[in-house]
Amino acid sequence: MSDINSQNAPARETIVSALKYFFSSLIYVLFVCPFGFWMASTNRLANDRKNCNLDIIKNESRWPYLSFCKRVFFGFFIDGMTFISWFIGAIVAVIMFFICIFQGELLTAFLSLIGTLIAVYYLPPSFAFIRDMATLMLLPFTKFLSWLSKPAQHLDIDMNKRNVN
Repeated sequence: MSDINSQNAPARETIVSALKYFFSSLIYVLFVCPFGFWMASTNRLANDRKNCNLDIIKNESRWPYLSFCKRVFFGFFIDGMTFISWFIGAIVAVIMFFICIFQGELLTAFLSLIGTLIAVYYLPPSFAFIRDMATLMLLPFTKFLSWLSKPAQHLDIDMNKRNVN
């Protein structure tokens, strides 16, 4: 009987370890990751401001309009909306709370406040997903522009192997 208990001890330790890992990872994904996405957008916005990335005069790209549009839409608008979403969301939640209070619905007021704050907390991962999908959709155009900018001498031609007769 003691042999069976000693054989199940490693299984119990493995199960407990797996459960601890699962729940700690679940807490991380649900509560820490949205803040991480928000901070990443905030840091990108601050770096863009420091580097003057929206300055057209400092744009040295071969396609200044396209690179400016990419910076505005992906660098500024999406990161800006991610950054400002929590502030606007808190204001909207408070306004909804007071509207429900004035209508005499106390329970609805608290539920709308909490529901709005929860929904707003998860906006940064949504904006990050939109940013990633839009970037992936632009990838063929980016590759095409990269191909256009290659000089002719970078083509895959090996001149030494030509047969000269």
